[in-house]
Amino acid sequence: MTRDAILLRLGLLLTVGVVVLQTVFMAQLPFLGALTKSLFQRWLGLPCPLCGGTRAMNALFHGDLTQALYLNWLALPVAAAGIIIVTVSGIELLARRAIFPSLKFSRRAWLSLAAVFVLLWGWQIYQALHTPKPELLNPRGLFFKFYRFPND
Repeated sequence: MTRDAILLRLGLLLTVGVVVLQTVFMAQLPFLGALTKSLFQRWLGLPCPLCGGTRAMNALFHGDLTQALYLNWLALPVAAAGIIIVTVSGIELLARRAIFPSLKFSRRAWLSLAAVFVLLWGWQIYQALHTPKPELLNPRGLFFKFYRFPND
């Protein structure tokens, strides 16, 4: 395995490790919760695609699958991807050879991923507005200044 490939695997392991530590750290210090709110949510009042993700990952760490899926169902595939990345990268580093060849995405693949991302984001917003998930909304945001629900 080349030096760049080794550095890539170490970077992946470090990134996943930092995300796990950040999730655990933020769960232990609830007063930092305001820092995890995205600017999108603060300004517009609607959830970003990953809103509730830190709390959902924390619920997964504590074995509460129902709460994790309620907060942000994307936490489950993200956690699974993290486990796969750590496992494969660790095996590749120990074996000193690549298990999977480098993946290259075409323009069509990137556009497809972007479209899926936008659709998932739309679903997250729809769920927050209609489920209701008040913890994912900011009623002081710009969206709620211009739009009132019929039952208000």
